[in-house]
Amino acid sequence: MPANPGISYMDLSNNFFDGHIPSILGSWTNLSMLNISNNLLSGSIPPELGNLKKLGKLSLSANKLNGSIPSELGNCTELLELVLSNNLLSGRIPAEIVVLDKLRNLLLSGNKFSGGIPDFFTPTQDLLELQLGDNMLEGSIPSSLGSLQYISTALNLSSNRLNGSIPPSLGQLRGLEVLDLSNNFLSGEIPSRLSDMVALTFVNVSSNQLSGRLPEGWIKFLNSSPASFSGMRIATYVAAGRAQDGSSHLPSSIRSVDSVADFPEDLTYEDILRATEKLE
Repeated sequence: MPANPGISYMDLSNNFFDGHIPSILGSWTNLSMLNISNNLLSGSIPPELGNLKKLGKLSLSANKLNGSIPSELGNCTELLELVLSNNLLSGRIPAEIVVLDKLRNLLLSGNKFSGGIPDFFTPTQDLLELQLGDNMLEGSIPSSLGSLQYISTALNLSSNRLNGSIPPSLGQLRGLEVLDLSNNFLSGEIPSRLSDMVALTFVNVSSNQLSGRLPEGWIKFLNSSPASFSGMRIATYVAAGRAQDGSSHLPSSIRSVDSVADFPEDLTYEDILRATEKLE
């Protein structure tokens, strides 16, 4: 390969290229888009790619890449989209990537990333989509995620090893449409402030250790996607309450409900409101 051919756009996606990513690509300093996704590439991501100061999109997804993400990619300050999903990448997610202000789409799902999610998100970031699902991330959900004022497409932290409670700061994500926290070890109640996430069209918190009340604005999802709450014990919301005179105002069909999976199929949002309007 020539040292610097002046190419600004390179798309080799959806082929059968194998071998390693050539480190000499780091000298192609005019590159603004590099897409080598859906191939058979192996080996590590060359740190020399951090020299591509004009790079706006880097997509290496659906290959067999291993090793860690080089922190040098944090030098790509014009990066708008980083797609590394569905590889064999491991190690920690570099903070240098997370703090890129212009980054709009960060897709790292389907790898073997471990350690905690970096807690360096700020209101100045342009991030619209964060996909970290299907990894081995652990620790708590960073409260700084609530600072991502522009995030709208999706926040996916599913199928990891995250524990602790859901931070109330996520309620600040009023433009977010998709929230997936399923298949982790999250516990405690879902914060009531998450009712402020008025743009949500899909939410999944199934297969955790959550309990307690659902945020008021989320009850509608029981009808549209009840499986998204499977395994969550919400008896305190619709089963344990009583009116001030001590009598139960709950229909017998839901009075002993232990989890979402046990709800009658024809239970509606209005049924829950009527059943709970006189509860303490």
